[in-house]
Amino acid sequence: MIFMAAPDKTDETPLPEQARALLDAVKAARGVWLSRQDIAHTMGKNRLNPGDTAMLEMLTAQGLIEAQERPTSAPSGYRWEYRAK
Repeated sequence: MIFMAAPDKTDETPLPEQARALLDAVKAARGVWLSRQDIAHTMGKNRLNPGDTAMLEMLTAQGLIEAQERPTSAPSGYRWEYRAK
């Protein structure tokens, strides 16, 4: 009897188009940390919308990208940066 390993579920589940575009934009930087504004500009946008930021969180949770919070002089006191693994 021959046993075959079950396929990896992450390979079977395609990313939504919006998430794929964000992932491609982050990967294009080849390991450089990008702010949300940098990612938006890479995608030809002025800024990311709330759906985009939710997708960045999803990509981070899935381990496809890394995220870090960096201090800044902005009123919030921080900004998020992302890079591909």
